Amino acid sequence: MKKANGFIVILIGLIIFIPFFVISTSFGAENNFWINPVKNVGSNFIKGADVSMLEQIEQEGGKYYFDGKQQNALQILKENGVNWIQIRLWNNPKDESGTYFGGGNNDENTDLLIARQAKEYGLKICLEFQYSDFWADPGTQNKPVSWLNDHGAKLEQDVYEFTSEVLKNFEDIGATPDMVIVGNEVNNGILWPDGQIYGSGGWSGFASLIQQGIKAVKSVDPKAFIMIHVADASLDSLNYFFDNLINKEHVKDFDVIGLSYYPYWDGSITQLKDTMNDLSEKFDKYIVVDENSYAWTLETPSNNDGTTNTFTASEQNSGGYIASVQGQGTELRDVIAAVSDIHDHKGLGVFYWGTIWIPVQGAGWKNGFGDAWANQAMFDFNGNALPSLSTFNLVSGTQTYITPKVVSIEPIEVSTTAGSPPTLPTEAKVIYSDASIRSLPVEWSKIKPQSYSQLGTFTIAGTITNISARIFANVKVTNKNYVNNPGFENGLTDWTVTGDTKAIFINTTQSDAYSGKQSLGWWSATPFKVKVYQKISNLANGYYTLSAYLEGSGGENELDLFVIDYGGTPLSVSVHDNGWRSWQHAVIPLIKVTNGQCTIGIYIDGNSNDWGTMDDVELVHVENNK
Repeated sequence: MKKANGFIVILIGLIIFIPFFVISTSFGAENNFWINPVKNVGSNFIKGADVSMLEQIEQEGGKYYFDGKQQNALQILKENGVNWIQIRLWNNPKDESGTYFGGGNNDENTDLLIARQAKEYGLKICLEFQYSDFWADPGTQNKPVSWLNDHGAKLEQDVYEFTSEVLKNFEDIGATPDMVIVGNEVNNGILWPDGQIYGSGGWSGFASLIQQGIKAVKSVDPKAFIMIHVADASLDSLNYFFDNLINKEHVKDFDVIGLSYYPYWDGSITQLKDTMNDLSEKFDKYIVVDENSYAWTLETPSNNDGTTNTFTASEQNSGGYIASVQGQGTELRDVIAAVSDIHDHKGLGVFYWGTIWIPVQGAGWKNGFGDAWANQAMFDFNGNALPSLSTFNLVSGTQTYITPKVVSIEPIEVSTTAGSPPTLPTEAKVIYSDASIRSLPVEWSKIKPQSYSQLGTFTIAGTITNISARIFANVKVTNKNYVNNPGFENGLTDWTVTGDTKAIFINTTQSDAYSGKQSLGWWSATPFKVKVYQKISNLANGYYTLSAYLEGSGGENELDLFVIDYGGTPLSVSVHDNGWRSWQHAVIPLIKVTNGQCTIGIYIDGNSNDWGTMDDVELVHVENNK
């Protein structure tokens, strides 16, 4: 599961499309659930479920039900069409006292228990080696403690021996994995720093370690599929990654390119299809969507130890489906359809991530924390299988295809500044009866200049041309933001960077932005000090408020939003970022500009591997405070 965040707000100059919609349409489990069949989904198509949390959930008292009866979770999955399961594997997920970290406690012993059950139900097994003691993803690929001092040939030997020994132990119980993933979401390498692609290890260090994992799998079971799993569904970045790995580093002896695809982070189904077809054709590999999921509700479990959902209203706004049982099933159905349609039958299947991760106290992502994924599981908060779980069966059904119908249209709210004409969206979001949200073109009426000449609100009418439906946009006229390129949508245009400039970059991952498609990012493998600032001239003297949104790893020695050169003493506010998706709204109020200008920015005194992002910087005029 990748680190990500974001909701969609499209920034065009000073115009902001407000993303939050009130959706009254109900698609709950009480409604009639339906899924259209999909062509080319044969008996060998992977209908997979990640069950890594299963053992810990059951140890903490979690139970699963189907049609009102308590049953084994794997039995329920099998009856609903699942034919593969996936389990992540950590080296030694325990602290110095021998206490498990949580998150599934997925060491070899835990995974063997799950694998033995899976074979009893005739399920195929995909085993994912993360080569770490706890979570590994594009932003975190830590060595296991027992390998910390190993480098070069010794570290390569560690990978080979660990991989082969684990697989032999699975073989000994009759549960040899049918597919093996060598590393989890390895966009930036594995086993840092030795295998860190954009660090000291480089591509060659990464490739040599991956090659040992592949070699070990081949030595135990030459018939097993081998997957290289990456998180990014962006075609350009994936082409670059696999071109380097396969054509330059000559790591070719694997079968499957695995992608993490979450529509609320990674773009539309159409983009996914284009990416998968291009990768399959260019590199002659099979394709599996190795991670996918969607929310069935926006509610948070009451027993969640204060942990918030990863999927919220903002993810729904960018995800393309209503957060509902129907939406969850339709999203999975559409991903299965996209994979099944890959040319030359190169689409092997889909694994649904966190399938059985119900909220049980003591079985959170980490000890002391709750389950941020509970509203994306395919069971409700009490362990009852949701109707959406039947999607795995229904995609191969013979039921009549039902054309989805329009149910409602999401209202549009737009913001502009006084005197500036609003830029209205060219498309509107239309909700259909299968809980999908489609973007359709809109033609708007002409806007009169007096409508946006002063602060206030007004309404403009339009027509959704494809369905001949009327639509209205509510336009809010606000104070001007004097910051140029406030969301970094134009890169570093209008901004100056001084100090350790290599620590600063434009983060083009939309899911890491507070709004829009880009944000300002920082990270360095070594300690760094850097300043990013902008001088703003031609200001009317008076009072202003400066603000920005920031999130990150935390741990910086200093992280300050500041304003100087405004005619008074320097002002700043310290920001204490505390993790992914925990956006901090830093504000400096009542800045009394007396010289018609100011310089605003951010100063970072960071330690090794500190990271973060800043977005939506705003400087607005406020009423004088006499």
